[in-house]
Amino acid sequence: MTRVLVVEDSPTQAQAIQLLLEEGPYQVDVAADGVLALEVIARAAPDIVLTDLEMPNLNGLQLVKKIRKEYPLIPVVLMTAHGSEKIAAQALCDGAASYIPKTSLMSDVLPTLERILALTSVHRQHARAFERLASFELHFVIDNDSTYLAPPSGYLNVILEPHPPHDGSERMRIGVA
Repeated sequence: MTRVLVVEDSPTQAQAIQLLLEEGPYQVDVAADGVLALEVIARAAPDIVLTDLEMPNLNGLQLVKKIRKEYPLIPVVLMTAHGSEKIAAQALCDGAASYIPKTSLMSDVLPTLERILALTSVHRQHARAFERLASFELHFVIDNDSTYLAPPSGYLNVILEPHPPHDGSERMRIGVA
């Protein structure tokens, strides 16, 4: 079952969203703020996060940035009652997968989550397979021409980018080797 983490500081709104999502094919966890959301994610990563913008401790935009940095394969959808095009653009620039104004949340949340999960399902499947990968070998036969070195190195970086090590410098070291 697909797991959704709802991050909402209003208990009544969190419950309404939870009930709506549980009518669909979703298992729902709820966190009251961004700090608690990160604790939930560290224990058991959800398939997608739906977060409010205005919250205490760590707001929605800050949470989007942290999730993108620490858990890049988890898509985040930002929702807010005080939305604007500027906030939507900022959310997308910060790494949110989508943005939903709360005025249309009840009609838009299910189609939005379904669309994003459909687009990210291949990445999630690859990540799950990669976690269980015991060994992996690539063999390149390269002529004695230095121009042939860059493509295999770039290919390795493409393969490794969504998987540990997430540190770009570590991937660079692999490419140089």
